[in-house]
Amino acid sequence: MMMVRLTVRAAGVGISWTVNEWNVLVAMGALSAEPETMEDFLIAVRRYQPNHRWEESGQTATEMASMTGDDGWCLIDLDSRSVVAGGEFTLPEEGGAFQAGDDEQGDGFPIVWLDTPAEWSFQPGGDDWRSAIEERRESFENYQQIASRAILYGHPMLEFIANRVLGGAAEDAGDDNRYVSIRGIHADWLMTARQDLLGHSPRTVLLCHRNQIDQDIQHRSEQWSMQGFAPLALNVNSAAYQFGGYGTTEVALYFDLMRSLLDEAWDRVIGGESSCDLLVERLAEYRDQWLAQPPKDGSCGQSCNELIESERQRMPVTSDGMELDCDCPICQAEADGAFGDGPMFMVFDGHHLELEDEFAFSMTESREAWEREQAEFRCYSEKMDCLQAEQEAPGDELDSVWTSSSVDWDSILATGCPPLSAKLAIGFPLAELVTELQERATDSSSTDALNAAFSTFRRADDSVAEQSAAEDLRACLEQIAETYPELVARSADLQSRLDEVMRSSERSNQ
Repeated sequence: MMMVRLTVRAAGVGISWTVNEWNVLVAMGALSAEPETMEDFLIAVRRYQPNHRWEESGQTATEMASMTGDDGWCLIDLDSRSVVAGGEFTLPEEGGAFQAGDDEQGDGFPIVWLDTPAEWSFQPGGDDWRSAIEERRESFENYQQIASRAILYGHPMLEFIANRVLGGAAEDAGDDNRYVSIRGIHADWLMTARQDLLGHSPRTVLLCHRNQIDQDIQHRSEQWSMQGFAPLALNVNSAAYQFGGYGTTEVALYFDLMRSLLDEAWDRVIGGESSCDLLVERLAEYRDQWLAQPPKDGSCGQSCNELIESERQRMPVTSDGMELDCDCPICQAEADGAFGDGPMFMVFDGHHLELEDEFAFSMTESREAWEREQAEFRCYSEKMDCLQAEQEAPGDELDSVWTSSSVDWDSILATGCPPLSAKLAIGFPLAELVTELQERATDSSSTDALNAAFSTFRRADDSVAEQSAAEDLRACLEQIAETYPELVARSADLQSRLDEVMRSSERSNQ
């Protein structure tokens, strides 16, 4: 096992350790927390090694002269956002994931993701590496950080809304064109470069670090699931927290907040409000109330402020405490742990921003990429229209009986596929059938019986119990077909799939 001389430099001061290659990877993995000080770095290492004592074992490195020769060495320079390696140690693949070997396993999490921010440079230790990182250090020394949230959420944003709505937008447009006018004001705010944002537009600030933050949080979710407890949150005193970028959750919530503020301003101006200062004051109160409430779509019980705070600390949001739809077979299976142990995490994809069909609101950073996506989507839509027309043509009436659920039965029933996967797959069309029953039935007896039968079937752990449970489920489906003739096709298709699952289970037991 190779030992490496690792040096981390911050504010011109270096600390060195002699560590194995795995600990060098851990140090590189800590860069996803965007540390700028030695304290930030040591806290970030605790994401992977919660009980480390690096601060006690490091030695002050007064110069970088020792970083030469054949012995493996690595410099992580926080001042210049640079990683340099030389000797027998070679740099790992950027963006890769690495697992500790048996001889490297120690205290801490055994997987490292190199989600290094884009501004970092990885380079081998050639002849000119010192001058290269010095040039980078000087460029970052003059880098000006801004507390962008004070602008995007604060008085500048509120004043922009007040001025635009008071400036005649509400009165000139009227209720008929209210949506178009509000949409236009919203787009103007996002797309206009501002001096207080160093010449950037709010849209650019919102999106420039989104992918990196999303990836970091995704890997924290995976880490949480694998190790059984939450990883360490981002240090709230760090620059990454105070001046950091925006993830998808905050971008989506910010869109909703802006629309709500514009609606509120519109209503107040139509109602007679004419003072800009007073309107800004009222909008600030409304903003605070809005952020203190859960999202309006009911997708989560946590407030918008709490969701944003979790994302800023790079902490996944769990779905603990959310009410499950007790009549949904998939929700019941999830509650029983059928999809695996560990917490379930909330994901905000912001798809409704793309439904606006305008670049200003899209999460795609560049207009060129957005236009390519639009062309691809149009092509895809045309193909789907043709496919739908083919499916609606006369043919097998069971081809398109399901409208909101889709299962790749060829893959699910393939040889070697776990029987439980095939059982759970039935739950997806079954959930659609339950919805149909809820719309038609006057009581819950049919739904309860169907869910009970499916629950028994998916829990059956031997062939005899499985066969008996399958017969009960089939009987429930037949009863539904008799009671609701319009559901015959769905019932018949589910019975056919049930037979296929049973045959697959029998083959796997042979």
